[in-house]
Amino acid sequence: MHPHPDCLAKAERRRAFPRALRVRGMLDTAGVRHYVERLAESKAGVELPRPERTRKQVDPS
Repeated sequence: MHPHPDCLAKAERRRAFPRALRVRGMLDTAGVRHYVERLAESKAGVELPRPERTRKQVDPS
């Protein structure tokens, strides 16, 4: 995940954290959200670049 508010929101919607960490149920992402928001605030006035969308490379064989 990129430290960008949009990426965090997408990861939360997709329930990516419990899947990645292989835990059952929901996880509290308040600490991560706080960090990302503080990072965005510290760069206020500086446009945060949106991460480029990347696709997974698929082996054609």
